[in-house]
Order: sequence, then structure tokens, then C-alpha cells
Amino acid sequence: WKGSIARSIALMEAVLVKVSDPELSVDKFDAAIAEMTDEDPYYELYSTDGEQTVSSPKPMEAAGRLRKLLQTLLPEYKTTSSALVREHGKPSRLIRYWLPVAVALISSTTVLRVVVNRKAEILTWIRELGTTIIDFWSNWVVEPTKRVIGTIRHDESSEVSIMSKRSLEGDRASLERMVVDFAVDNPEGETPLNESEIASIRAAVKEGDLTPVLKAYERDLAHPFTGTVKGNLIRALLIQIQKTKVDVEVAMGGIDALLKSQELVFG
Repeated sequence: WKGSIARSIALMEAVLVKVSDPELSVDKFDAAIAEMTDEDPYYELYSTDGEQTVSSPKPMEAAGRLRKLLQTLLPEYKTTSSALVREHGKPSRLIRYWLPVAVALISSTTVLRVVVNRKAEILTWIRELGTTIIDFWSNWVVEPTKRVIGTIRHDESSEVSIMSKRSLEGDRASLERMVVDFAVDNPEGETPLNESEIASIRAAVKEGDLTPVLKAYERDLAHPFTGTVKGNLIRALLIQIQKTKVDVEVAMGGIDALLKSQELVFG
């Protein structure tokens, strides 16, 4: 670490001395730094393999060189840099703006005459511009922000929906009643259905299983005339139509849930 400090002091001093030399070109800067550091005992304190080649500098001696950097070389560098910036940097405001100011002064009378002659049109443009800015702010900044905040807070009025919220529940309950009534009126055995069997049928309908109806439908297809006269075939067809309706609403509910999950992205 002593070698690193010594080399840093030597390098900083060489850079600050050479960078202020106006005669030194960029191509020769590295060579000038190398030449100056080669003659500095601080830079040659340690060899490349880490072995100490000269005696270590005394702390007071290193502090003296650092004080020289802070009190002399850095202020000189700042002064020189400021002078170079003034000479080669941005020109003064007078030089930068004299041409636009001159053109504005020369054309001011023409501009004033145009403004006076088109006063009504200019006022209309200003009013329309103000209205456009207000509408843009309201319709494209305020309202979308309100919708996004409503979505984050799970506001019911902000949710995207492509079907009524109670539609699926009502149709599914209707299908369940239709299947249960059909199964009660047409039991597979001689004995009527008990409560546990009816509950099992209700649970199966919720899962989309219409086995009692389909079995009766298959039996009636073997004797379609008899099934039509009894009405069971028509009831089975109507139940299957209701089942198709429920299936479609379930699919729409999946799409609806997907839209709701992406509502914040849309907002």
C-alpha cells in the first residue's frame, strides 16, 4: 500500500504539471507523463514484482508533496482550465444571439401587422388549443389513471366484463333442477331415488356429468316414437341444450377471467 500511495502521488503531480502545458499535444501526453514519472523516486519505489527498490518515503515528505498538489498544482490547473474554456468554449450571448435579435427587430413591424389583421383567428386558435389541452389531460391522463386506481383497488365498476355476473349461476342452477327432476321422474330401478342419490346427482351435475339423462336418452333413441309420446326424449334434448348453454357460459367465464386478470395491463 505504501508503493500504491507513492505512485499515485507521483502520477497526480505529473498529470497536473503536463496537462497545463499548452504546447503539449494529446499524442505526446502519455510519453511526457512516462518521462516525468521515470525520474520520480516515488514512482520507482517498488519494482513490478513488488520488491522494494528504494527506501520508503517519510510521512512528512509525502504529506508535503500532497500539500503542494492541493495548494499549488490544483489551483493552477483550475485557472488554466478556466482560461482555456473562455478561449475555446461557448461564445458569449452577444455573439450567439445577435442574428436572431436583429431579424426579430427588423421583422417586428410585419409580425405586428399580421397579428392585428388576424386577431380574431389567433384568438380562436388559442381557445381551441386550450380546449384541446384540457380534453387531452382529462380523457387521456385523468380518466385512465382513475381506471387504473380502481383496478388496483378491485373496484367492481372498473372490472372488464363480457357477460352478466349472475348469468352462469342461474343457468347452472336451472340445469341442476332439470336433471334432478328428470332423474326423479325416470329412476333406473323400481325404487324411487333417496336423498343421498339426489345429492350425488346434484354434485355430478356441478361437475358437468349428465349420466342419468344420457342413459335415458340412449334408451329413448332405441324407441323414439315411445320416447316422444312420453316426452322423455324431448326433455332429454332440452336438458342437453341447457347443458350446451352452460358450457358456453363457462368458456366465456374463462375469457372474462383472463380479461380481468389483464385489466391493469390494458389500463
